[in-house]
Amino acid sequence: MKDYKRLTPRDLIEVINSNDRENIAFLNYAMRLHTLEDKIENGTLIELPCKVGDTVYEIIPKCNGGLDCPFNGGFGGGRCSISCKEYIQERKFDAYLKKYIGKSIFLTKAKAEQKLKNYKELKREV
Repeated sequence: MKDYKRLTPRDLIEVINSNDRENIAFLNYAMRLHTLEDKIENGTLIELPCKVGDTVYEIIPKCNGGLDCPFNGGFGGGRCSISCKEYIQERKFDAYLKKYIGKSIFLTKAKAEQKLKNYKELKREV
C-alpha cells in the first residue's frame, strides 16, 4: 500500500447521485473502491500476510514441567513428567496472529523448522 494512489474522486457520492444511474453494476464497483480507498487513507485497512483460515506453523515453547503441558491435558491437567521440548504445531491463521509472524508464527513449515533449529543452537551456546 506504499505506492497507493487514489482512483475515485472524493465526491463520488455526489457524482453518483447526479448521474442517471444507468450502469448500476459499475456504480456499485465504484462505491466499493471508494470505501476501500477511504479505509487505506484512514489507516483502518489491515494488510495480512495470508488469508484468515490458512494453515500457519507455530513454535510451541518448552513446557518446563508445568501445568500447561499440551501432552498432559494442558490447563491444569497435571504436572508434566517429561518436560516436553519445543515443537511445531499447525494452526489456522487469524488476524490477531499478525504481530507474531516471524517470531513464533510462520507461513511455511520450513521457516518454522529453521527458526526452531536456530533457537536450539542459541540455547546450546549459552
